[in-house]
Amino acid sequence: MALVGLSIVGLAWTLAPNKALTDLEVYTEKGKTYFRGVWTKGTNAQSLKAYDSPEDFENAWEEMGKTGFSLRDIAIDEKEDAVKVYAVYEKLADKTTPVKFNTWAEFETDWKAKEKAGQELVDFDYYYLYGEEVFYGVYGGSGKKIHLFKTKTWGDMENTIKEYGTKKRELKDLDRAKIDGDWNYIGFFTEGDKALTYKAFKVSSNEAVERQAGANAKKGEILIEADGFEQGNAITHITVYVKQPQPNALFSSTSWTDFEAKFKELSPQ
Repeated sequence: MALVGLSIVGLAWTLAPNKALTDLEVYTEKGKTYFRGVWTKGTNAQSLKAYDSPEDFENAWEEMGKTGFSLRDIAIDEKEDAVKVYAVYEKLADKTTPVKFNTWAEFETDWKAKEKAGQELVDFDYYYLYGEEVFYGVYGGSGKKIHLFKTKTWGDMENTIKEYGTKKRELKDLDRAKIDGDWNYIGFFTEGDKALTYKAFKVSSNEAVERQAGANAKKGEILIEADGFEQGNAITHITVYVKQPQPNALFSSTSWTDFEAKFKELSPQ
């Protein structure tokens, strides 16, 4: 697979090996494609894969399941003429299953049915190519109640993340998607067993994310979400931290080879 730009590597703080890659993102900033990962606690074996098309990904995930690896997280690299998919698999006790729909209404109807059936949304992703909208959901079987919150306004999402944390609702995934022609922030939350202190931000560069993450880590506030997306001619990053001291790391690079090497260094194989 072709690499874009020179390798730019950032490690916000040091971390011992054997931690899980819990958030994988791919985004474009200043004409360069970045691969970014957030690692938190976890000791299950993981596998990282890259696919040249959604079709390649959809044909492969079930085969990975046969080897004992369940889908944990996906990241979409959306260009003008192609979509690439990057996936994190993990040896989980509960098998996960992805679903795909071309409208939000279909996705939401399916999500509500799965929520009633006790299935938990593990990951959500969206892409738009050649007039086709695609909504991906990855589900597991935790039985926890799920809460969905969507809004066109970042301030509303920021406040809701903080409020839900005080109500023992754990943020599982945060993303953006175009719904009925308008961009929305979409958050999925599960019922937890303790109150959580969240902080959510918007910043304007990858370097700012890394500086912020390193400073917050020293205060025991760990990064759990770091999504980058183009907004007009500018790049916007949304970040979420939780007050929960533990070993944690952020790594970003314009080289997929370098990112794979860091994954092999940090994640259990």
